[in-house]
Amino acid sequence: MDHKWDLNCVIDSTSRKSCKFCRYQKCLDAGMNPAYVLSPAERKDRILRQYQSKSGTTRILPRLKLQRDLSMVYTQEEELYHKKEYKSFMTTACSKCLDFFVNRLDDYKTYHESIIYNIPLTPEKMKLMMKLDEVIITAHCLELSDGHELSSYDRMTLIKNNFSALYGLVWAGYGQDYCTIEYYTTFLDFTQRRASTDENYRLLANLAEELLPLIIKGAFGNLNGLFPANDLCQELNVGATFKQETSKVQNWSAPYGLDNGPDHNIILIFYKIILFGTDFPDRLDEPTKIEAIRDKYLWQLHRYIKNQSGKKTYTLLHETAMIILSIKSISTVLENAMK
Repeated sequence: MDHKWDLNCVIDSTSRKSCKFCRYQKCLDAGMNPAYVLSPAERKDRILRQYQSKSGTTRILPRLKLQRDLSMVYTQEEELYHKKEYKSFMTTACSKCLDFFVNRLDDYKTYHESIIYNIPLTPEKMKLMMKLDEVIITAHCLELSDGHELSSYDRMTLIKNNFSALYGLVWAGYGQDYCTIEYYTTFLDFTQRRASTDENYRLLANLAEELLPLIIKGAFGNLNGLFPANDLCQELNVGATFKQETSKVQNWSAPYGLDNGPDHNIILIFYKIILFGTDFPDRLDEPTKIEAIRDKYLWQLHRYIKNQSGKKTYTLLHETAMIILSIKSISTVLENAMK
């Protein structure tokens, strides 16, 4: 029987944490060179280097290193701004959906019953709905005040090259029950007001009113359930991994629980960090100006997380930066589905 202090402990998968000394000795016996063991600071630097890639969205990690001067706080005005911006995003979505569905009542019913009853769409319907999402996100990006400083060419180039990651973030971050109910309620109000002045929208308003009680009841599943079944679903690899990555983004974006909804501050700040990513400077007229906008939001993200987390700032910054890997996995599937 092994004794605690006889320096001869059995080290295996179940007891490897019971004695640090014997574990260290076993590592030496196995050929470990202590000179190659990284210090905590070196380990952090290795992690930062590890996740750098050619993608502009993943190169944000080195810029999220903990900075020494953290005197600036995330202000109440900034928080109110992002609440207002979320409302603006919701208004844009409702407006574009209203114009899209007013003459496509069958598509509206099919799509929204699919959400309610978790019924996969046909490949054609799925692509049609994704094209609508593309219109919504593009319109919202063009409305952002920061983009008004840039040329039309640069704004469209940023949207085109960073769109897939933006879509992945929106799909997972706002593809939650809480947001779905809020969207439907807003859309119904939007449609009824339009129908009060234009009879052409009356049938759409009636249909939206008919579906709302089912949505409030919560009889719908995750957006992942919309993907077509069988061959296309398998081709796009919409399986456990995709759902797992979506779940990671949802949990990250809703730190107080999915029932309380997403944190619009962190989603919309991250949204702009992605949008103003410049890994393709040769295609831009003013890459330096765009980098300055992106860096402004990187610093805002840092201040917001510090304001929320205190001493855990570095850990949560690192976790936030790693979320981009999940977003990229989601984006790959969504991007392939749109082809």
